[in-house]
Amino acid sequence: MRKTLLLSLAVLFLSITAHADHIGVYSDATGSSCVLSVGVSNSTVVHKFATGSTGSRFRVDLSAAPGSVFYSFNTTFVNAGVLDDDFSVSYGQCLTGAIPIGTMVALLGAGQVYVRAGSGASSILYTDCSYSDVVGSGGQASVGDNKCMASGTESATWGQIKSLYR
Repeated sequence: MRKTLLLSLAVLFLSITAHADHIGVYSDATGSSCVLSVGVSNSTVVHKFATGSTGSRFRVDLSAAPGSVFYSFNTTFVNAGVLDDDFSVSYGQCLTGAIPIGTMVALLGAGQVYVRAGSGASSILYTDCSYSDVVGSGGQASVGDNKCMASGTESATWGQIKSLYR
């Protein structure tokens, strides 16, 4: 019984760490700083900790940064949709590590910018190298203050956590 429990926990731990892919908005293409400046911003959307991905689907939510206006998104990848509603992007090959998806041009007001599930999806998704959709995580960028985390572990409200399981 004890061996079965330990084996089950080991499998659970491996499955959790295997799905560490994270998409966030950063002030740089390496994804090292999620602190953004108020005003016109050229922020980079980065798919971090990619264990092997051929694309992703998400949206960038500016609603928690009052006065923010999305202008454009520049990427070299094939894409469909609108970044602030439901955006899908194909990387064209299996990529790993930190993948700079593209540059977002926006007028940002003070507050928070979130990466969330696209309007037509229940979760942030990335496509693995076997072309299966996998649930990823989304980041939080801070505009005008320092209330974000630069790692894949982002703060979340209880409502955000519950929404992952609906």
